[in-house]
Amino acid sequence: MYKGLGIARGRWLGAIATYMVLLAGAVVLMIPFFWMLSTSLKTLDEVNTGRSRGFRASLSGRIMPPSLN
Repeated sequence: MYKGLGIARGRWLGAIATYMVLLAGAVVLMIPFFWMLSTSLKTLDEVNTGRSRGFRASLSGRIMPPSLN
């Protein structure tokens, strides 16, 4: 009875490890998308100066009302 429980636990841990690796890969692959989205919300001057601001800073004053900044 304990051997069956060990196999099930091993499969369970393996499944969790697999999903963690897949999740980490998905996050890494989404970075260029968020970079593109934040760049598209900047003005041309902000893009040309090369100052890197965060995603929330790109949204302030354009989409979000000033009360949420």
